[in-house]
Amino acid sequence: MGKLFRVTELLGALALAVGGCASPHVYEAPAPAPSALVVTPPQVLQLAQGQLSAVGDGTVSIYTPQTSKSFQLQVGPATQVTLDGHPATLRDLPQGADVRAAFAPSQGVPVAARLDVTSRPGAPPSGAR
Repeated sequence: MGKLFRVTELLGALALAVGGCASPHVYEAPAPAPSALVVTPPQVLQLAQGQLSAVGDGTVSIYTPQTSKSFQLQVGPATQVTLDGHPATLRDLPQGADVRAAFAPSQGVPVAARLDVTSRPGAPPSGAR
């Protein structure tokens, strides 16, 4: 019984030294500082609609009639590309087709998250040159 008492006494002294608590089995860790919490906001995607004006290696250009301008998007492995509702590659996409794009804004060329392309009758795919 003497050893058990001694261990309890040591734990009590340790608890007092560490947390200022008189009970050896009650110790609450301090809450993390607010600056230590990292919150990643969800990625906000922008949407655009227009015509596919050019298709390159890893990029597409989209002409938007509302602004009368074209802009370029990067297309990467994570980009979901569909043509008439079916999975497609950049080589399948016909120039002049209608396109809806969802993309992440960035400092450089924005990266497309999704391209939904609707072909126009008689338009050859961009890869058929």
